[in-house]
Amino acid sequence: MCDCIKISYIPIGEEPVTIEVISNGVEVGKNYYEFSAPQLFTVSWDGVSWNLLDDENTLWELSEDTDCPIGTWTNVSDTTNFSGFSIEECNPRKTITYSKVADGWNSFWSYQPDWMTEMNSIFYTFKNGELWRHNINTTRNNFYGEQYSSTIRGIFNNDPLTVKMFNTLSLNSNHPWSADVYTNINAGAISYTYFVEKEGQWFSYIRRFNDTIDVKALSTQGIGSPLVVAVVSASLVDVVFSFKLDSSISVGDQVYKNSGGNLILIGTITELTTNKIRIDISVGGMPTTSDFLICVKNSQTESFGARGYYMNVYLSNDLTEQVKLFSIGTSVFKSFL
Repeated sequence: MCDCIKISYIPIGEEPVTIEVISNGVEVGKNYYEFSAPQLFTVSWDGVSWNLLDDENTLWELSEDTDCPIGTWTNVSDTTNFSGFSIEECNPRKTITYSKVADGWNSFWSYQPDWMTEMNSIFYTFKNGELWRHNINTTRNNFYGEQYSSTIRGIFNNDPLTVKMFNTLSLNSNHPWSADVYTNINAGAISYTYFVEKEGQWFSYIRRFNDTIDVKALSTQGIGSPLVVAVVSASLVDVVFSFKLDSSISVGDQVYKNSGGNLILIGTITELTTNKIRIDISVGGMPTTSDFLICVKNSQTESFGARGYYMNVYLSNDLTEQVKLFSIGTSVFKSFL
């Protein structure tokens, strides 16, 4: 069992936040965690899965029988202002190396040995009473039989007093990496599969996180209140308006209603005319004539990059072969919004 866990969550449009949660006891033979002052999360084990309740009474679940609630959590109730959770065990120990060239401590390593030594220019470490020789395993990122990922963090902060649009990301590398980017205004992500090799570098446009809504973006368009709502079938409704619809609204857009400042999903547009839309409500709910409806386009398809004073970049890869990364670049221009 672990005595301390770290909960990392991502508020929509903001940077990742990490808090540490200390064990307050044991429940059903497992650790019980509670974070207070202010109360943000309660983590407990019910005999089947780990459950996390946040301060918005949104329940998250990790269906794994482990000694520690480590992993990526799934939302099992309501909506939330967070786009995701992950939990890892606290471990204040770190392995870092010193570079004589840089004259500083510049690298962090995943492995955490009990002891390390060098003999005849060969690097050895001890872990759990076993002796390990390094730099002979052709499988990269594998230490003591456990596979790890490579991660690199950096920041673009030229002209820090100007709001900018960061449009693309380029990697001078022999392999593409997955990337998460965060500014002081919004956030985005790039899967390694999105990168295209051009003239020896990997290039991709920055995309927003999937299923996120930016009410300030052009991809979010207010429609108005319906004149008539007519049921077509168990999963389809026709919504008629007393005015001509904006030309930016199209089939495939999702429709939400504004409920006390919160956006509640109605469904997806399947057909439309000049003043009527047909909505598939099988994964949403029934609209009424008193609702104010909002149209939202696909957050990744309609991505425009990341806007902000600066941009944090988090690169990661799970490759087991040698990967070389020489530089990271971005195309940036002044934002005029």
